[in-house]
Amino acid sequence: MRRFYSVAAIIVLSFACLPCSHGQERPGLEQTIEASQKRIDEAKQALKDRISEYWKALVAGDPSKAFAYVEPSAQNEANRSRFMNGMTRFQFLSYQIQEINLRGHEADVTVRRDFKIAPGAIPIDPGILHQTLEDRWVQVEGTWYAAHHKPALPISGSRVQKQRPPPSVPPQGVGQKGGGNQKEDQK
Repeated sequence: MRRFYSVAAIIVLSFACLPCSHGQERPGLEQTIEASQKRIDEAKQALKDRISEYWKALVAGDPSKAFAYVEPSAQNEANRSRFMNGMTRFQFLSYQIQEINLRGHEADVTVRRDFKIAPGAIPIDPGILHQTLEDRWVQVEGTWYAAHHKPALPISGSRVQKQRPPPSVPPQGVGQKGGGNQKEDQK
């Protein structure tokens, strides 16, 4: 019994020496969470500012200024020419940033834009068009840029046409007897 009381006394003294932290968070954890959230908010705001500057340049009809917001690795003359040619076909009227999803040094950005097709770009005037799109932005050395991507169809309108066989080669199946057995056809 004496041994039981000795063990119990040691346990009680052990708990008495521990700092009382029941019901409290570890010191510094809350500050770490707040600091982390602050960095995320600052990164989102910096990105939002860059996106706004990019779209303001397009709404102002200045695709050259907007091209400066394309990631540096893609800023060459061929991409600039393609970008300028594509963007001058539109008259951007307004934009609205709807969502920003950060993933480290990349972000998916959802933007709704209102625009018109530039006069003469197509034979009809469809009026004001609305489009919601998702763009990828990347952070390079602390600055956000629109990620460069090659368009699925060339913006210039020059499409690669499917090769057709020369007219002297008959298409397969033309001029052949169908439905019968070849051996019977030869008899």
